Amino acid sequence: LGNCIRLSNNDMTRFKNILLVLRESHNRSGIERAVALAQKNDAKLTVIQAPGQFARGVELLKGMVSFGQLNAAILEKKQEELDTLCDSLEVKNAVGVIASSGSPSVSIVKQVLREEHDLVITTAQGSSTSAGGLFRSLSLHLIRKCPCPVWVVHPEERRTGIQVMAAVDPDPMESHGSVNSLIMDLAVSLAVLDGAKLHVAHAYHTLVLKGYEALLREHGTRVPEELHNGCVEAAVNERRSKLDGLLEGYALHEVVHQVHFEDGAPSFVIPALAKREQVDVLILGAITHGTPAGHCIGTTAEDIINQIGCSVLVVKPPEFVSPISL
Repeated sequence: LGNCIRLSNNDMTRFKNILLVLRESHNRSGIERAVALAQKNDAKLTVIQAPGQFARGVELLKGMVSFGQLNAAILEKKQEELDTLCDSLEVKNAVGVIASSGSPSVSIVKQVLREEHDLVITTAQGSSTSAGGLFRSLSLHLIRKCPCPVWVVHPEERRTGIQVMAAVDPDPMESHGSVNSLIMDLAVSLAVLDGAKLHVAHAYHTLVLKGYEALLREHGTRVPEELHNGCVEAAVNERRSKLDGLLEGYALHEVVHQVHFEDGAPSFVIPALAKREQVDVLILGAITHGTPAGHCIGTTAEDIINQIGCSVLVVKPPEFVSPISL
């Protein structure tokens, strides 16, 4: 991988302590991704099963004298099943953990904080055509609250002919360079790992480009055409220059790739591009704007995720702080 990307500790090899979240169904794709990455990286793999149907069923029996024994027996049985699964994964360092009772997302994030996991992988529970979409409650809670990257794998993700998309935002008005670099590092590395085509996508909205707001304040809605065109052209050129500067750090000529630089709101452009290009994995940043750290992943990121019908790998800025603590 080092021949295809700039020297960096932020490519896919950076993940050495992976947490795999088992769900009540559709676990195969997530397991395959986690095992392949753990084997490639010689990483520790922890498999966690959060309280699910078995826990909810036990709750109904709390009034029974033998509740404690019953609960312990069920947890012991689940731990045995989890240990058997871990033994079958062909990963040197695979261990199973039954999460504590309570909210599954809280239990999982606390596991991440306690054991300092650097990646969470799980499988989506919905489908791109079902009511409610691909990403259900637990996946969304993890994306919003987990301090490390979260990879939600489509239950029917392809293994060949993969298309990977990096959604970047080299906005000259923002300072999220580290997030954009991490997105690119992971996307290029994953494209090499999967033998995939790489798409790099940036969407800009003409009317919110740098400098245009000042024109609107000065002229109202009747901005002279010459000024309008000049301002837009300069801002678009600056944005493209920033994108080109980001991409210069990567040997993209060694990867099959395509750059998409399109006018339009990212929340519309990125999902449309992903659908048009039949993207299998979308990598994007959960960047907040003017909200308390850890309380929101950014409305644009949420809007994109809610429309996507493929796997997503979501990364956080370094300053992100989970609203959950130990």
